[in-house]
Amino acid sequence: MKLKHVGILAGTVLWVGGCFLNPEDDDNGNRVTESQKYIVATTSLVDQAGNVALISTDDFSASTDLLSIHPDNAVMTNGSSTYILERYGKDNLLRIDGPDISADSLKYQVKIGTAVNIHEIACVSESKAYVTQYGSTECAIIDPRTGEVTGSISLSAAKFRSDGEDVPYMSSIIVIDDNAYIALQRLKV
Repeated sequence: MKLKHVGILAGTVLWVGGCFLNPEDDDNGNRVTESQKYIVATTSLVDQAGNVALISTDDFSASTDLLSIHPDNAVMTNGSSTYILERYGKDNLLRIDGPDISADSLKYQVKIGTAVNIHEIACVSESKAYVTQYGSTECAIIDPRTGEVTGSISLSAAKFRSDGEDVPYMSSIIVIDDNAYIALQRLKV
């Protein structure tokens, strides 16, 4: 295989929700464990394409080409749900439920905005999640059950490093207790 066909491979490895090592007893009292799987999102800059694979820890086999996605992407999990964020140029949020990844297991694919460059999702409850938007002053509030945007939090009052900056470049987000912490890249302190 030629290097130009391989492209640059960027992998994000996360636990697939719902597939954690979880010992239980079977009907005969024997200890049974579920297998663990990793989800890997790959990107080819040469072909401008992305794809999703699953790797099993049982035998380290890989199921590849499960779902075609945008090359600028992020993968996050919450419980048994996997969220794929198609970033710059797409602004789509995809939700997949359960341990299998495929177009058939896709619960929804919704557009969060236009030219907002969604970056991360943080679920705070069954009905509320925050989605950071790198190209916007608004942090989207969504219903993770449907992907519907239900509101936003404005960060437009932030003081920017340089005159002429008009967005805070939101990227990472973490929720601790009742507080959401958002990483901003152009904030003047």
